[in-house]
Amino acid sequence: MTKYKCKLYTEIINLSQEVLEMPVIKCPHCGNGADFNLKAQTTQHVEQRQGYWSAIGDCVLCHQEVYFRLHGQIQQVIDSYPRLIENAPNELPDKVKRPFEEALKSKAAGAPNAALCMLRRALQETLDDLDAQKGNLPTQLQALVDAHKITPDLKEWADHARIGGRLAAHGTGGEDWGDASLEWGQQSDAEAVQDFLSSFLEYVYIMPERNRQRRERRNN
Repeated sequence: MTKYKCKLYTEIINLSQEVLEMPVIKCPHCGNGADFNLKAQTTQHVEQRQGYWSAIGDCVLCHQEVYFRLHGQIQQVIDSYPRLIENAPNELPDKVKRPFEEALKSKAAGAPNAALCMLRRALQETLDDLDAQKGNLPTQLQALVDAHKITPDLKEWADHARIGGRLAAHGTGGEDWGDASLEWGQQSDAEAVQDFLSSFLEYVYIMPERNRQRRERRNN
């Protein structure tokens, strides 16, 4: 065994004695949110100063193994293999579903700025589908609030997609994002925008469609 391998093996043994907590994530095998039991973990020597870790764990639900790359004290999953590629909800209209699906694929591929641009496109298609008056996105969103088609909170959630898209496409809007020096979106930004836009789309499309289907079943 080489000196490097001995050192790496020692690190794995030492780290395995610590109590490390994994965040709950969706398993790429079964698609469920689950805890993972870490079977081995170590720092990556090349990136040690940046605080990156590698780990192998198994899903407590399906017991399949996943390789993780994590940042910090096991607080954020940077990458995994296999990767989970989410699907857009079926209740979305095709013209909204297509950019939303492209955003999910881009995020899974580690291209957060492409994801942010497509999330903004999905928002624009939604506003057009809701017959929002012509104008820029802030004007359209406010018009929908004034028409009582969305709430002020929903407007604020949708605004994240607008700002994230501007940051990704033009490198501007960092001050609105909370960091004036920001010129490129990160993976965490794409995830945050996806969460906010998903809630917006659930209110606009998903829950009304599910409610319609429930009424149909009840009346039949």
